[in-house]
Amino acid sequence: MPPDTNISNPPLLQLETDKESAAALVRLLQDGFYLPDVAAGTSVREFLTRVLGLDPEYIRNRIQSLFLDGKPVDDYDKAHVRDGSRLALSSALPGLVGATLRQGGLLASFRNTITYQETTAGTGGTSLVHVKLFNLIMDEMGPMLLQKGVLVKASVLRTFLTENQEVAGSSKKILLDSKPTDAASLLRNDFAGSDLVRISVLVS
Repeated sequence: MPPDTNISNPPLLQLETDKESAAALVRLLQDGFYLPDVAAGTSVREFLTRVLGLDPEYIRNRIQSLFLDGKPVDDYDKAHVRDGSRLALSSALPGLVGATLRQGGLLASFRNTITYQETTAGTGGTSLVHVKLFNLIMDEMGPMLLQKGVLVKASVLRTFLTENQEVAGSSKKILLDSKPTDAASLLRNDFAGSDLVRISVLVS
């Protein structure tokens, strides 16, 4: 379920840090992240290319399994995101399960009963979409997404910063809503009680 919060103006955390800390921050995405203001009725393929900014060749060669609301998707053009949609991306999964869930795989026909089936595509307005990345996809896409900026749960961010204090401590610049702050103050911050925080990471 999406967080119960007003996402029109979440707190903005901007970190300028080194490559090592930026790589550590990718782990922040393990619980998933949110992308707001996605046009309702956007196809999965449009979401991958226009919203996430992925190259069609990368989609074809690297994303082996894609799940929308917990069900594998075969046709990226016929499946659409709605408000609250959950999208999961993975490279090749191991074993028989991976072979069955892989798009276009030899065993894909065995998953007919669980494949995503859409009745109507919602249109009008915007959507908040939850995205989760697995295995190599997270390592490859994570840095780019953090640089662009994504929404994460404030509770997850607070836990991450507490358990990885060296990340904030090594940051060359920390801005919260465009105002400079330091690592100690950041660790004490409750992000104005917001459920979500937008985080953007610059590697210098």
